[in-house]
Amino acid sequence: MWQQCQTLFNIESGTLLWESRNFLFRKVYVADNLVYKVVDLSYDPSISLRAQDLAGEFSILKLCAEVAGVPSPIAYRKTDEFEVIVMKRLPGEPLSNLTVGWFRMFIILAKLGIILLRLSWRGISHNDIIPDNILVASDNSVSLVDFDQATRTKFLVAIVRQFFGIVKCSGRGIDILKKNYNRLQKYYSGKPFGQAGVFEKAWVTDIFQEMTELGVPLHCVILERGWMEIDTPEDYERALTDTKFVRRLVKRKTDWNKRAKFYNSLDWVNKDVLLSQVVEVAGVLKDEKVLDIGTGTGKVLIALKEQCPEADYYGVDISQSMLDKIEASYGFNLSIRAMEDLQGVKDSDFDLVTARMVFHHATNLEEAMNEVYRVLKPGGRFVLCEGNPPDRYSITFYKDMFRFKEDRITFLLDDLVNLFVRQKFREIASRTVILRDMSLNNWLENSGLPFRNVDIIKKMHYDCDVSVQEAYNMKFKNDDILMDWKFSVVLGIK
Repeated sequence: MWQQCQTLFNIESGTLLWESRNFLFRKVYVADNLVYKVVDLSYDPSISLRAQDLAGEFSILKLCAEVAGVPSPIAYRKTDEFEVIVMKRLPGEPLSNLTVGWFRMFIILAKLGIILLRLSWRGISHNDIIPDNILVASDNSVSLVDFDQATRTKFLVAIVRQFFGIVKCSGRGIDILKKNYNRLQKYYSGKPFGQAGVFEKAWVTDIFQEMTELGVPLHCVILERGWMEIDTPEDYERALTDTKFVRRLVKRKTDWNKRAKFYNSLDWVNKDVLLSQVVEVAGVLKDEKVLDIGTGTGKVLIALKEQCPEADYYGVDISQSMLDKIEASYGFNLSIRAMEDLQGVKDSDFDLVTARMVFHHATNLEEAMNEVYRVLKPGGRFVLCEGNPPDRYSITFYKDMFRFKEDRITFLLDDLVNLFVRQKFREIASRTVILRDMSLNNWLENSGLPFRNVDIIKKMHYDCDVSVQEAYNMKFKNDDILMDWKFSVVLGIK
């Protein structure tokens, strides 16, 4: 079917750029720097979900032809089986595929705002502003694509539609909204209202406009929790059954593949004072066999090898993307393993096991400690390093904040020592390490987090109780916060 389509429109050499997983009768091809958006007319169940068919989208694009950052329409063609619009290809990757810092995101949003203002001036409301539809090029030029939900309206209405967000209502706010809706429905039902031919097809922003004219106050509110966008009944049905769809909508944790790209840029990862304390406590000797659990990009192994090149070094991690960052020239023996199941590792095989900043990810602490104890030789050493809240009064803030970063176990020093005690380690000793003036921005921007989570975590630091700010010794500097972070290094002997 699609080969016939490609032949019909002379795009046999075209590359498939996009296809819907849910509506298999819509595809986008690219050929000779042109984009071909194609629909199979024999059966397209999604047409009722869109404000425009391809002919309508082509007309909308022609109205926007002089707006930089909007696809330039070339042609619209239709046969009995297919219809297609041809557009110039715009540079860039979808914003949903990128990890960007605060400054770059500010530039992107500013340029997107300019595009939306220019569209609004022409009476065009895009109505589908999502990261997938925002293209960002390497030079930070921004484009907005996919106009099948766009509509023509008045300038002010377009402004409201394109810059309004989610509505968050208190109980009283819901009552006010319901009363105004019922009032307007009673008077306008079946009649024109706002920009719609009948009240039943009006936009909710038309109701808001009516309410503001009556003096009802509307305020901007920052949402503090994850949310899911459901635009159609089909979205709702998919959300009930398609777990990947749900995870994409409510994604709120660290993406380890993205984090691997920036992990070595994290200040705390490279701090000599923390690494040197781990190395000093470990005290690796010539010809010893060493295992680093959660080795990541190999920072601990590299530091240990610099101190003692004659030892035999092994590393395990659950992320291949992390391990791929380690140069083969180091000669480490690396493998994919979970700390709770070191399958394939022999009993009593290692003189030293290290684990820096990984045990807070454990799914089962008891199993992880059992595995460490199992693979250590009698007299072998285990060195565990973890971050801690600065004091007991900051634990609630610490836990609430990390909920937006990762599933994490919170440790105080006593908790770590007790892990060793319960496992029957002996000669347990510990050190506390304080890293001074750590940058909050550096940590957030290199942690592989969605932009929204970065925003929430940063706001939590600005808004936290004074006692928490004092415990972290926070210093507010320009758009950053410098903090003192606490770490514990614990040693035990089998």
